[in-house]
Amino acid sequence: MRFRLLGPVEAAEEERVVVLGALKQRHLLAALLFDGGHPVTFEALIDRLWGDEPPADARGALYGYVARLRRVVKDSTGVTLVRWSGGYTLQVPESSVDLFRFRHLLETARSAGPEERLAALEEALGLWRGDALAGLPGEWAQRTRESLDQHRLGALADWALTAIARGRHAEAADRLAVALARDPLCEPLIAAMMRALHASGRTSEALDLFARSRNRIVDDLGAEPGPLLREAHTSVLREPAEVVRGTRPFLLPPDLPDYTGFDHSVSATVEALRTSPASPVVVVSGQGGAGKTAFAVHVAHAVREHYPDGLLFLNVGGADPLEPAEALSRLLRMLGVTDANAQGSSDLREREARYRAELAGRRVLVVVDDAVGARQIHPFMPGDTGSALLVTSRNRLVTVAATHRVELSTMTAGEARALLTRVIGRDRAESDPRQTDRLIGLCARLPLAVRVAAARLAARPHWSVGQLADRLDDERRRLDELAVDDLEVRAGLAVGYRGLSPGHS
Repeated sequence: MRFRLLGPVEAAEEERVVVLGALKQRHLLAALLFDGGHPVTFEALIDRLWGDEPPADARGALYGYVARLRRVVKDSTGVTLVRWSGGYTLQVPESSVDLFRFRHLLETARSAGPEERLAALEEALGLWRGDALAGLPGEWAQRTRESLDQHRLGALADWALTAIARGRHAEAADRLAVALARDPLCEPLIAAMMRALHASGRTSEALDLFARSRNRIVDDLGAEPGPLLREAHTSVLREPAEVVRGTRPFLLPPDLPDYTGFDHSVSATVEALRTSPASPVVVVSGQGGAGKTAFAVHVAHAVREHYPDGLLFLNVGGADPLEPAEALSRLLRMLGVTDANAQGSSDLREREARYRAELAGRRVLVVVDDAVGARQIHPFMPGDTGSALLVTSRNRLVTVAATHRVELSTMTAGEARALLTRVIGRDRAESDPRQTDRLIGLCARLPLAVRVAAARLAARPHWSVGQLADRLDDERRRLDELAVDDLEVRAGLAVGYRGLSPGHS
């Protein structure tokens, strides 16, 4: 059985659409599928189905819907609806759910070469059949729909920038025009459209688009455009059309527009990457949830002009860490080496030599994220002056010859409060300082936990800070409350919480 969430919620057996029954039945299926085989508590399911207004006998109603859903999926191979003491788990093959496939393709694209990246993003975008969870009512469905749509727009912007770099300017502009007709205030799309127009020789149209978009953003949102759009504007003004993009690989994830905290560490790391006379190697370590990836990406964007020949990003960790040979192959493809696999999967030394030859005489910043150990990192060390390596890891990697080290832990109370304020607004954050401090304490001042809590509040403007703090106070549902649609965020929080003191876990 195949399941579809990126559009109307559907199930299909072969080519036959399965009748799921009432709307709440489809709602329950989405609520269970969304966690990808992970347990979902009774409380979380009731919240997802009914929000703040559950029926008097919510558990009884839930049992009835579960029983009917069990009859729908009982004969499907590999699909199992399991009850446990605190809730339910719907176990399905990952390949059978379009949302899981979408996430996998985005992860593949993040570390692939340009052509593979384009293909993965094309396939990911092709999975969408309209609004995610179309037709499902309620705050959870709406919040989830909006979050998934941001991922879709981000994937489209990434596809467009990669297509532009490969010379497909007109195709990117046509596709972006359709998307902007629906989402005219989406800054990543506007920035990509400006670059597509400029690369096509339509610079005046690109500048006009910026002016119109800026006016609309100021009028509708009461704020100036963010750094991504301002950067695109500066690029269009300064760079000749014939050399926009395409002359260097720029494969960094987008910087967080509201990045907050660790100011001293950010400044020191930026300084190390800008002023080192040799090839700087920076190691950023810290527990899960400490914001290592966000820190590295933020720093990399800050020094991008110092590395004009390329900025690469490769995640080597996760459940199945990359072997050094495969990681080098991916970096070589990012650098435009089309025969990166020619030497054979076991010939690490030849790939290492080719990698260093590609960096020779160039200024390239390589960001290697989530390294498991030093063995993964040693082959990436630049052999020539000019290029730099920025590594993140939960381990300190003491045997890596780093020129600068950063240990990230929790934010200060002031930094956590500043991040919360930037996301939910000053009036709301300061309406009850005691509850704000309580919420920050329940998040243990972990950057990821504070950011997710702030996102939850931003999605529910009628909630007070104290209401979310009350929900986090229940240890059994804390990770449910501090979860967003990206399952890697949930995994990162779980790792972080295992390292907390008893008072915070």
